[in-house]
Amino acid sequence: ESLAICKTLLEEVPLFAQNIDDSDGGIGQILYSVSDLFQQIIEKAPPELKDNLFEYFNKQYPKEKYHELSFNNDLLDLISTLISLPEHEEQFFKLIDDRIEIEKLKSYSEYGIVRLIKTKVDYFLENGKTEEAWKLIKENRRFTEFLKMMIERAVKSEDYDSAIELCNEGIGTAKKESHSWDGIYWKEILLDIYEKKMDIKRIREVSEELFF
Repeated sequence: ESLAICKTLLEEVPLFAQNIDDSDGGIGQILYSVSDLFQQIIEKAPPELKDNLFEYFNKQYPKEKYHELSFNNDLLDLISTLISLPEHEEQFFKLIDDRIEIEKLKSYSEYGIVRLIKTKVDYFLENGKTEEAWKLIKENRRFTEFLKMMIERAVKSEDYDSAIELCNEGIGTAKKESHSWDGIYWKEILLDIYEKKMDIKRIREVSEELFF
């Protein structure tokens, strides 16, 4: 009964939500509660029901009504917990890749694309596929979030030269794309690295640049 109610809410709420002022977040809260209930059902479900739910969510995810309400991320999280076969993983990645292509057509696409790639990265890391995760991160280093992850990893291993090189890469990209704030962001990280290295000369240089 709970599953039937959750499915009905999942499918119907986004339809009438498009014509309602949800300033207080009430409609969104319904969907978040539904997501939580789905998760509880998944934890107790037998294998056959899990497979059925995997197929169900796969059919629901591409529908635009969920993306308009930003509920698409919750659906992806549910799908990832239901993966039990190699073909499930392939379907999961195809869903993400297809959605990335749709996001690329939007005016402000970066946030959506980064969120989707991050979902893949998180899945790899959660399932012990570290090599695949870092390969994907490196391939997408043009995005701030992934370049920062690479810098943090280099700093953690005390490979400061690589971290500095990556910061300069970010500064160069920001300058090329006329994103002045991004340049400041990378210089602040660069300053922190020089402080760890106790490089007084560079600390002074970058501090002066940031001051002005």
